[in-house]
Amino acid sequence: MPTVLEDHQQRAEDIKSGIQTMLTRYSEVASKLSSSCSSAMNDTAAFVSSAFISPRHDEVEQEKVHIMLQEAEYKNPVDEFRTARPLLGLGPEGSPSIILQVVESCKDMSGKMAWSIPEDGTWLDPVFKLERSCMQSYLSTLLRQRNTVWKLNFLKALFWSDLPLIAIADSDARKYAGGIPRAQMTELLDRFIPSNRRGILSITVRILEFFRREKGDNPFSEISHDLTHREDTENIIKSVWRKWYPANDCTLPEGVERTWESGYTVSKLIWTKTGKPYTPKIG
Repeated sequence: MPTVLEDHQQRAEDIKSGIQTMLTRYSEVASKLSSSCSSAMNDTAAFVSSAFISPRHDEVEQEKVHIMLQEAEYKNPVDEFRTARPLLGLGPEGSPSIILQVVESCKDMSGKMAWSIPEDGTWLDPVFKLERSCMQSYLSTLLRQRNTVWKLNFLKALFWSDLPLIAIADSDARKYAGGIPRAQMTELLDRFIPSNRRGILSITVRILEFFRREKGDNPFSEISHDLTHREDTENIIKSVWRKWYPANDCTLPEGVERTWESGYTVSKLIWTKTGKPYTPKIG
C-alpha cells in the first residue's frame, strides 16, 4: 500500500511539473505577444495618414496624364481611317440605344416602307458618312435630316453589322420552335441574352410596335430574323413578347399576356381570361 501511495505522489509531482512547464511557456508567449502588441500600438500611433496619402496624389496625377489613359479618336479602318464616332458593331451594350434613337426619330412617319439593304455593301457608305458627321453633331439631330427609307436601311445595318442581339442555338431553336413556356423563359433568356437583357428586350417591344405600324399585321417573322439572324425563331420571339415584361426584367404573372390593342399598333397587357387590363408594378 505505501508503494501505491508513493507512485500516486510521484504522478502528482509529474503533473505539477508539466503544468508549471506549460504555464511558463504560455507566460513566455504572452510576454512576446505583449511586446509585439506594444510595438504595433506605438507604430500605429506614429502613423500619419496625410504623409502616407500625399505622394499617392502625385502618383495619380502622373498616371492621369499617361498616354495610355488619354482619350483617342476612333479612326475607321474600313473608311480610309477617317475620324468617326462608331455606330455599327457596338454589341449588346451599345447597339440598343442607337436602335431606339432611330425608331424614335421615325415615330411621326407612316406608310408602307421598304425594309432591306443592298447586298453589295454600298449601304455602308452612307452609314460611314453618318459616323463621321457625328463628330460635329448629335445623332438625333442628324437623324432628323434623313428620310424614313434611309433610317430603315440604317436599322437593318445596325442589326446585321454585328453578332445577333439574341443568340439562339440550333438545339434551342428546334426544341422551342412552337414557343417558350413561361416557366422556362428566364433560364433560356439568361442563355440567349447574357448581356443587357433589359435593354435588348425593351427595344424588341418598341421595334415590333413600330413595324406593325409600318408593315402591317405581323412583324414577328421579319424582326425575329433581324434579332436572331435565324429564320426559325418567330414563335420564340413572339412568346417572349407576350410573356415577358422588360421594365422589370421578369416574366409576366401567370394568366397575363401582352397583346395588340384592338385597331391600334401599340401593345397592352391583359388578363387573358377576362380581357381586363393588367397594370404592373415597376420594381
